[in-house]
Amino acid sequence: MISRIDPSPAFRDEVLQRLQVDLLVSVSGQPPAIAEYRGEGSLRAWVRAAAARRALALRGTAAEPPEAGLDPCLSGELDFIKVKYREQINQVLEEELAALPRRTRSLLRLHYVDGLGIDQLGAIYHVSRATAARWIARERSALTARVRQRLYARLRMEPAELDSLLRLVASGLRVSLERVLS
Repeated sequence: MISRIDPSPAFRDEVLQRLQVDLLVSVSGQPPAIAEYRGEGSLRAWVRAAAARRALALRGTAAEPPEAGLDPCLSGELDFIKVKYREQINQVLEEELAALPRRTRSLLRLHYVDGLGIDQLGAIYHVSRATAARWIARERSALTARVRQRLYARLRMEPAELDSLLRLVASGLRVSLERVLS
């Protein structure tokens, strides 16, 4: 789908990177976009639609990062900040995912990595679809809160500063759910 909008590999990579951030990173106190998924229909189709929307939004925009037009010194400082904090943010995310109880890790892996919907999860765990949906929402919310809390404590930033940093670093976050949740 993305290649129909722009066939260049750089565009595809940019769309996928921004989509990952859109779906998984909570910014300014708002839940990540994945929270909007209600389990109705295929997760794969929902993500494909989100990718198409993101690609259409990026179509016609410069492929350069937002800081590309800045003074080279300032751009260099932003690059330094990204590198410095990206590693710390990735580490906290990975540690929190790895620290989840086995059952929670399994539930999240089945849902986010294997793409099972709430109906399928309900059947596996012998619960209603509503219960499966509540479990996913509860675990996602708790994980997001723990990650934000640890980042506030570790980086010693005000909430608004952390939100700004997350927006700056977000495009480079590469947390492999598959690797961590396996």
